[in-house]
Amino acid sequence: MPTNASYQEDVKLCRSFFPSMTVNGKKELAFGVQIAMLYDSVKAKNFLLVIKKRKS
Repeated sequence: MPTNASYQEDVKLCRSFFPSMTVNGKKELAFGVQIAMLYDSVKAKNFLLVIKKRKS
């Protein structure tokens, strides 16, 4: 989780969300996105497309 905490014990607030990350050359979805895919895969895929367009 990206935070400004200096130490592990510091209070951390998450204000950003990475829906996917590349791990060992493979794109991995965040836990929340995986759960969303199980609940409604069409909306989850649309969410990923919107995020991808915003990055461009």
